[in-house]
Amino acid sequence: MSTINPTYKQDYVNHLEKIEGLPDMQRWRALKNLLLDVNPKLKPLDRKFILDVKELRDAQINDFGSNDKHTLRALVEMPKYLYDALIIADPEFDRKMKSKHKGESKALWRKVAKTFPEYRIARKI
Repeated sequence: MSTINPTYKQDYVNHLEKIEGLPDMQRWRALKNLLLDVNPKLKPLDRKFILDVKELRDAQINDFGSNDKHTLRALVEMPKYLYDALIIADPEFDRKMKSKHKGESKALWRKVAKTFPEYRIARKI
């Protein structure tokens, strides 16, 4: 992905229009890349967050990061800045996250874990 010149707002608009047409997982990855391009101060924070998550992943008792009830609680640990960006940029993400339909939220988290393996705590999905 090419770095966008921060002085040109139209570049951002054009880039976002391209991102909107992508499938979910590709769109989320592209949004993360755009977020880090727009705000380079987040890059060191993101690298630190990834290292911290790797530490958690290495310390897991089991490969799935689940507790005794086999929930997905320890599947993914996503930074707040990325989570907020995904909710703002993708209304479907927020809707599925809060869905009461059985399995829809769980399926979303599995897709997130596949899209962002650097934030995955569980070794396996």
